[in-house]
Amino acid sequence: MTWKYTVKQLFRTPGKLLLFFLLLVLSAALLVSGFNLWANTGETLSQMSQAYTTRGTVRQLADTTELVSYTNALGSFTFEQPIYTKEMKLEELSSLPYLVPPENRPVLYTKGIREKNGNEILTYPNTLQYAVIKFRVQEDFNNLSGETTGQPGERTASGCDQATLSSLSVLQEDGSFAEVSLPGCQVLIPQSSDPYSYDFKASEEYVAYAYLDARATPMVTLRQYSYSTATTPASTEYSGLEELYYPYTDHFLTTEEGKLLLAYARNSALFSRNAFPTVPTNDNMLLEPFFKKWITMKYGRTITAEEYASGAKVCMVPEYLASDPSDSDTSPSGYNNYMSVGDQLTLSFYGAVYSLPPVDASYDPKQSLNAPLFPKEEMEPFATETYEIVGVYRQQVPSDTDDTAMFGYLQVIIPEKSIEGGVSNIVAGGPFVPQNVSFLLENGSADSFLLEFDKLGYDNLQVEVDDMGYAEVARGVEAVMLVARILFFSGLAGVLCVLVFFVFLQVARRERETAVQISLGSGKRRAAASLLLAVMLVAIPGSAGGALLGHAVSGRLSEQVYDTASQSAYSREYSDLYASENQEQVTLKTEAQPGNTLAAAVGIVACALLLTGFFAARNLRKEPLALLSKGGDRT
Repeated sequence: MTWKYTVKQLFRTPGKLLLFFLLLVLSAALLVSGFNLWANTGETLSQMSQAYTTRGTVRQLADTTELVSYTNALGSFTFEQPIYTKEMKLEELSSLPYLVPPENRPVLYTKGIREKNGNEILTYPNTLQYAVIKFRVQEDFNNLSGETTGQPGERTASGCDQATLSSLSVLQEDGSFAEVSLPGCQVLIPQSSDPYSYDFKASEEYVAYAYLDARATPMVTLRQYSYSTATTPASTEYSGLEELYYPYTDHFLTTEEGKLLLAYARNSALFSRNAFPTVPTNDNMLLEPFFKKWITMKYGRTITAEEYASGAKVCMVPEYLASDPSDSDTSPSGYNNYMSVGDQLTLSFYGAVYSLPPVDASYDPKQSLNAPLFPKEEMEPFATETYEIVGVYRQQVPSDTDDTAMFGYLQVIIPEKSIEGGVSNIVAGGPFVPQNVSFLLENGSADSFLLEFDKLGYDNLQVEVDDMGYAEVARGVEAVMLVARILFFSGLAGVLCVLVFFVFLQVARRERETAVQISLGSGKRRAAASLLLAVMLVAIPGSAGGALLGHAVSGRLSEQVYDTASQSAYSREYSDLYASENQEQVTLKTEAQPGNTLAAAVGIVACALLLTGFFAARNLRKEPLALLSKGGDRT
């Protein structure tokens, strides 16, 4: 009886009923589509916060340049030598907003012991052939008259003066000289914009710092020895020997020049075997190979943020340093170290190089032309710490990449704070370079950061920010989020207005009809059920229809808005300092989720129930006679 009566009363005004139904469907569709878009964009933003990292680097520009001409065995060269007169400090950039502040990472000369067997950590013997030599020429050889005499015509194609040696030996760490057998070896005297004067006697021996090349045509190229006198990471001060060579006497090694060259020989011997670079840092993503995803963990894990913050004694080692050698590969691909995750290593740090990227400051047997950097004195460890290996990593660098961005050969990674007392014994300072100086920003803050940096007025610093493509994706996501909010709140307002007005007409304005039903013995429960049924007959199908419609259009709508916003042209004042070479593949989730749609539909029905209950309770609290005395039905 209640069902038939309610339906009959409901359809007394079919036009009005249809209008309310359609309005509810459209409002519900707006609300559901907005709710789905909002949920999807929220999930996408959560994914982006995990997947994207915004990293910045700092490069110090030269204050001036100097034109330098140089000739050696490889040819004649003229280049502009950068000159840095300003010594920059990271503290000057401390006022800028960072997620992780900038750090100037040194490369630490390191030797180590494996705790499980007490053996020294093995590496490939260093093939860098810079050494202190003692030599004698076959015939008198000089250029005192401005022309080469003694061996006419002995000049390389590149223009180096050249003479044949009768003896050659290399200075050892104990102060002795070991003879080197290189028949027909030539000595090359490089010439520069400031030519060297020389006068070699066949009856005398000489000492010099030189590069030894033992290939088909053996030769030694004399080099003027220099060393850094840096006392701070950014210092670019160097000193060195005044002469290209010195006459040898039995007491030469007791002279100031001899002591300096002996210190070099001892440092070179110390690091020519079983040495490797260590780089301290405060976050994996500050390191370009990690940021660009060139690094994968072969075993174990990376160092965690908590371990970096606490200065935990943990480290990551490269697979070549951890593994045993490969018999099939003549190039060094591994060593008899047999290190694995969980092993303890005692690392001794001897000195810090700030002037070069790790790949250039490292002892790489594949890069024998790199001259090593040593201080004036013999090196002693400034710190010795014991670390646990938590990960063994593998570096796979794209073939078209900039080699200077790579990790150094056999590079070990540790938390910066794990070194008690901090880094000391600066071997070489230098200007800021992107491979060593980097920082992290909050995603989406690159523009504001660059504006703040510009206000500092440093014309000798260049900052580049790489957000992994975050800005491009964020534009699309933010556009979808804006549309989602508009749709959701528009739909919510529409649903509330339709439901309030419809419930008011179906319940609040039917007070006399409700009183008649109660007076005829229907009871308050049946009267309430009749009112509730009348509302639900419209609310349930209306919300269901709107939910289905909103579910169907939300996916296509979000794709359209996202694509349009992502591909739209925009201007960026600092586009030349803004990069996204390392783009992440995180895009907006556009598929509407059934759970979200169902939740929105249930919410609409629940709202209708609450409104109906509120107005019905008002009617049922009043006495039937009082309601009947008000006059005719207002429906």
